[in-house]
Amino acid sequence: MRDTSRATTINNAGAEDVPNDRHHILLFLRWPLLLLQLVGISPLYTIKGQYEIGLPKRRAIFITRAVLLTKVFLNIVHILYLLSPTMLEMLFLKSNTDGMTNVLDIALCILSDSIITWSCVANTNKIINILNGYLKVDKVLKQFPDPLTEKPFATNQFNRYLIWMLGFYCIAIFAYAKQTVYKLSVYFFVHVLIYMLQNASSIIFVVFISALLYLLAERLRFVNMLIPQYNRRGVSNRVLSRNVFNQNEENLRRFAENSTLIYSLHLDLLNLYKMMNEYAGLGLLAFVLYACCGLLACIYDVALNIHIFTDNLYYSLWIMLWLPYFLGGLVLLATNCAQATREANNTSQILARVYGKGKEYQNIIDKFLTKSIRQDVHFTAYGFFVIDNTTLFKISSALVTYLVILIQFKQLEKSKD
Repeated sequence: MRDTSRATTINNAGAEDVPNDRHHILLFLRWPLLLLQLVGISPLYTIKGQYEIGLPKRRAIFITRAVLLTKVFLNIVHILYLLSPTMLEMLFLKSNTDGMTNVLDIALCILSDSIITWSCVANTNKIINILNGYLKVDKVLKQFPDPLTEKPFATNQFNRYLIWMLGFYCIAIFAYAKQTVYKLSVYFFVHVLIYMLQNASSIIFVVFISALLYLLAERLRFVNMLIPQYNRRGVSNRVLSRNVFNQNEENLRRFAENSTLIYSLHLDLLNLYKMMNEYAGLGLLAFVLYACCGLLACIYDVALNIHIFTDNLYYSLWIMLWLPYFLGGLVLLATNCAQATREANNTSQILARVYGKGKEYQNIIDKFLTKSIRQDVHFTAYGFFVIDNTTLFKISSALVTYLVILIQFKQLEKSKD
């Protein structure tokens, strides 16, 4: 645990220090941001100051628009290919149930990528404000001893996940190429290429939002660690020594002095939490729906075709690779949402343990608690459902239900034949 005993010694000059490049949040988010900028989702922002970024310049705007036009063109091509007779014949080759499952999976992939792109582009100013909000909080936190430090590249779990995703795409493309080497179709090749690009765009967005939630949880945890130092020691009045009594009084005095700063930090972090929910809610709703459909399609394909997996190694590799892809994205998102929500709600519980001897201190605590209780802290998918660890269980239950329904339709279709 960090030593926060000297946290009340505010160093005003330190607030203007140049941030350490190794610990800067923009460096922590560099790879997800860079990849999002390459696909046109994140703006090419400019650096305005030590703790501030600005809107992109005109040339950067033109580049982003060119990328977005390319994405729109690819999505239109993908839709036309999906509706073409040749593509539909390939998708419905086995049965109508399999064909409908494949069409729904591809349609939701296109929809997910389109919604994520549109919602992010429409909220360009909001993501700039979110990043500036983090920089503003970090500027204040530099006043405290032992401030937050971000993980380097080697231990950054989100960078490791992106590297894992790069390996997934290489293996998946290799498996597809080996599977179709003797029956290569231009239609299907173009479909797979655009399909993989759309999946990459969606998962990078999820990794970026998960990284932002992780950073938020770390800062909320740091603020929560500042509060317990003001607790009165649980010693009865009969054995209360003069030193302990003086220390308790000093703690209460410092709490009265710094309560405004702590409350301001907590409020800024809650505002960041809500801004991220507004920014990413619609895109995350589209991704969760697509990921659920993708998991259902993969499990359905595995359940019905497991007997041919040993005969067709590359086909089985292609199908099995999508399971950790969808599941990994959902777990990464749900765990970081739950972590940020838990830390945001812990503040009022920790503060409730701080009791002042005088009415003046108790009034400060009461005001803080009243504000905290009124905060409804939940990260939702555009208000439809809460995203946390319980979401994984709900998705699992829904997948089992719909898998049984699909298998029953498949059996009914076979019985008619």
